[in-house]
Amino acid sequence: MKFFTMQWWNEGQTWEDSKHAFTLYKQHMVSIRHGVPEELLRLYDEITLHDSSVREIRQSSIDQELIIELGGDGEDGCLRDIRLRYLGVSSFRMTVKTEEIHHGPHGFGDLGYDEIDLADPGFFEHRMLFSSGTEITITFRDFELHYQDDIRPFDLADLDSSDEDTQRFAIIGISRKRMLEHTGKLVEILQQEIPEANRRHVVRALGNLCVAESAPHLLRMLEYETGMIAGDVAKSLGQIGVVEAIPILESLTESPILWVAEQACAALKRLVHDDIK
Repeated sequence: MKFFTMQWWNEGQTWEDSKHAFTLYKQHMVSIRHGVPEELLRLYDEITLHDSSVREIRQSSIDQELIIELGGDGEDGCLRDIRLRYLGVSSFRMTVKTEEIHHGPHGFGDLGYDEIDLADPGFFEHRMLFSSGTEITITFRDFELHYQDDIRPFDLADLDSSDEDTQRFAIIGISRKRMLEHTGKLVEILQQEIPEANRRHVVRALGNLCVAESAPHLLRMLEYETGMIAGDVAKSLGQIGVVEAIPILESLTESPILWVAEQACAALKRLVHDDIK
């Protein structure tokens, strides 16, 4: 990795320090954009691989082809199936630095960051860094991107389901359909003992629904939440337009968790801009 290294990831910088790497990478992409295939640009422009997980890697040396299947987050928090297909593969390299790991699931762990680059004439490079310390580098001639969001039917009674997946799809369904009348129910289950992943989906849904009655509950959450969910809360408060959240959001921009700091910064920009208007 050239821009988003494991050392950079582990240092827990403030947002002001961390955004330098994003700025450099954005400038890099602008400089090489004219020479990058359209499908590879789609990967950069349309979706994020952040926090996705590897399901399968298949390689054919005969066909010079490599396929990586990933599971990630799609629109409004639904599950997203992602397939990265590399054609004319000349090199597939995987390195593991166990002394430099970031907390995450077993195996490869979470995909933290990826980088697109030019290689030898006619070739391109895609680099991926995982929380396990694993780094993948692929050199190839052509690329195809396929992704699809898993949108399932749901029943409102599923909100009380003890099955994590069933409950999640009900939360996502309410969010996608903008069913404002169920805001109170979402606030209610947020105070119950449900899986952390679904708590985060509820917080995101409250932001998408943008109903003021959920604001006091979200504000209280920032008094004790310190993990990734704090970033979800920050984003939702920005979406709802809760200017009372500005002081605590300012403190969150110093969070050692980069994603939380990013969301707090984005929410502040939104709130300050709306307040000025």
